[in-house]
Amino acid sequence: TDLPAATYTFNATSMASGTFDDGSFWVEKGTYFDTGDITGGTVKVSKSGSNYEITIDCNTSTGKKITGYYKGPLTYEDHSVLKSAKALKNE
Repeated sequence: TDLPAATYTFNATSMASGTFDDGSFWVEKGTYFDTGDITGGTVKVSKSGSNYEITIDCNTSTGKKITGYYKGPLTYEDHSVLKSAKALKNE
């Protein structure tokens, strides 16, 4: 399964293609520690062969800016079996 190359924009309510509706961050450096929620911004994804390039430019609920960059392969994890098992257990 591939992650489509696109620029994804945060939108907490739309669920439309090209958007993401949930995000959080965790930073730990020495004695500094911070966590929070993403409330806006974009994630740009490009792909060349089996390698992805992902650039993060987002904002947090406390007004901080979160940026990040990754280049390399991605590992796909299929959790659909776990979701199906939970649904059966809850019936």
